[in-house]
Amino acid sequence: MMKKLAFIIVFLCLSPVRSYAIIDAVGGNFKGSPDNLEQNISDGAKALIKDAFSDIPQNELRDYHTHIIGLDKDKGAYVNPEMLTWSNPIKRLKTSVYLSGADIDNIKNGSNEYIERLVSLIRSIDNHGKFHILAFDHHYNKDGSINYKKSEFYTSNEYIFELTEKYPDIFIPIISVHPYRKDALQELEKWAEKGAKLVKWLPNAHGINPSDEDITEYYQLMKKYDMTLLTHVGEEQAVEADEEQSLGNPLLFRKPLDMGVRVVMAHCASLGKDKDLDNPRQIRTSFDLFMRMMDNPKYEGLLFGEISAITQVNRIPTPLLTLLKRTDLHHRLLNGSDYPLPSINAVIHTRSLVKHKMITQKERKYLNLIYKYNPLLFDYVLKRTLKHPETGLGFSPSVFVGIDNKMRDKKLPVFSTKNDYVVVLHGIARSKSHMEPVEEHLAKEGYDVINIDYPSTDYDLKQLVEILNYDMRSTLVEDKPVHFVGYSMGGILLRAYLDKYRPNNLGRVVQLASPNNGSEVADFVKNRYLYKKIYGPAGQELTTNNHQTLKLLGKVSYELGVVAGNSTIDPISSYIIDGDDDGKVSIESTKLDGMKDHIVVPASHMFFPSNEEVHEQVSHFLKHGKFIRK
Repeated sequence: MMKKLAFIIVFLCLSPVRSYAIIDAVGGNFKGSPDNLEQNISDGAKALIKDAFSDIPQNELRDYHTHIIGLDKDKGAYVNPEMLTWSNPIKRLKTSVYLSGADIDNIKNGSNEYIERLVSLIRSIDNHGKFHILAFDHHYNKDGSINYKKSEFYTSNEYIFELTEKYPDIFIPIISVHPYRKDALQELEKWAEKGAKLVKWLPNAHGINPSDEDITEYYQLMKKYDMTLLTHVGEEQAVEADEEQSLGNPLLFRKPLDMGVRVVMAHCASLGKDKDLDNPRQIRTSFDLFMRMMDNPKYEGLLFGEISAITQVNRIPTPLLTLLKRTDLHHRLLNGSDYPLPSINAVIHTRSLVKHKMITQKERKYLNLIYKYNPLLFDYVLKRTLKHPETGLGFSPSVFVGIDNKMRDKKLPVFSTKNDYVVVLHGIARSKSHMEPVEEHLAKEGYDVINIDYPSTDYDLKQLVEILNYDMRSTLVEDKPVHFVGYSMGGILLRAYLDKYRPNNLGRVVQLASPNNGSEVADFVKNRYLYKKIYGPAGQELTTNNHQTLKLLGKVSYELGVVAGNSTIDPISSYIIDGDDDGKVSIESTKLDGMKDHIVVPASHMFFPSNEEVHEQVSHFLKHGKFIRK
């Protein structure tokens, strides 16, 4: 792609139009600084930005692919001199486009201008989270010597760590250590000891064969320090790599994966073709080979995809459409911008995304306006706005948080069968396994059951609503009724969710031992350190007379059945609670205005999900809208 752009620029530069204006039109076609965005964009663009961040917890946004380009050897970051001389016009023009995209005016001060611009772009974004900045090692020959001719640019590990120490609120370091260098193991271990957790490769440009037996010790050392390999896969066009494109074949990474090394494949191999190593006579798209790897169950938890560059005009539509549709893989996808590439105007054609019905014409207008002031924000909002034209689903919010964030601890199925859905939610400090007896019972009754895991102790109720909302959007197809069953705090979360995001196909709702009017036990322990530590922000919202929580829950305007318990195995908690209770929640606290039916069963709070009478009452209410009176 960049080669084609360079030829176009050469042609255009022969015209009487000022060459710098042409380069800026192709490169950084900006209108103002990021600080001016708020007062210069429309209300529609502001709403698009707000929606893009609505389900991302504060400070949890992550970008795993941010390049640091330097023009100063003294800083340990520079580009190949060939990229800066007009004796090689194609490379020089390509560099000019990159410099324009990075908004660099003075090459002599280029390193400082690059960082100042990047920091400005990030800090002008509310809830910007952190950006993983990339070191980039030299190209090494197999004998351990540096091949300077094939090293288009270099960014040292020292420089990356220096920037991280200077800007700890926005940067996280990713080192780059070429496995063929003579001191590879020592260098890898040195930075691992300093806290580096990710290693960047670009095999096509670095000349690395990922399946090389000679780098077994390198992988072993990565495994020892629990390091993750972030690697380019597929064809490489931004950096010179024509002679060794075959080294980007996704299948070559079976070696580190089989050794237990976690691998993140940048761009999801969304460009190029490779030899099918399982069927050597066949050539397949690199993306098809990537998907084969992702669909191999033995690589679950080890292999991840990273979505930088997948919106570029030379990569759409197939990989992007496929990834949007495959919601079962979203917990294994990571966000990346590949900055400064999103700043290059000619790389992303929003018109093409409208053509393929992934965004609307109105959204395109808003996105283009955001680009004019902050291309980094544009890249993120674009990815949050994209929808599959058939399913209407976008990327899960879990794609945009850290690789170890608990929002990724779920793999949701996509249903579209004749049976009604039932969504089941566990309680606070529990997991989906606690609700498996309910799930199994309802499945036997013929429902499509979706037992959701959510990070109940990590966020407050308002944030959990947004997390649940995306799970619903990325899981359900509105072709049949959807019922809900929520246990304890799960029932409270359901009320908050339904008040804000009530689905058009809502069926019936059942709460199990949910403290609709708060818990006296929570009142008693809310200020205790251990309670705060275990139950988190949401635990503080389960107290009685909590007006903010009651406002969040809203009024009940749907068919709601409430099951309460009157058996306790916790005499201490029962002593605190007024009236009959289940050991955690009073019967009286479960009642609320607007409920259709209420029943008390002989069950204790902890064992509600495994109680057979509870199961019978749940299924009866879902079918008939009332409980069984014996």
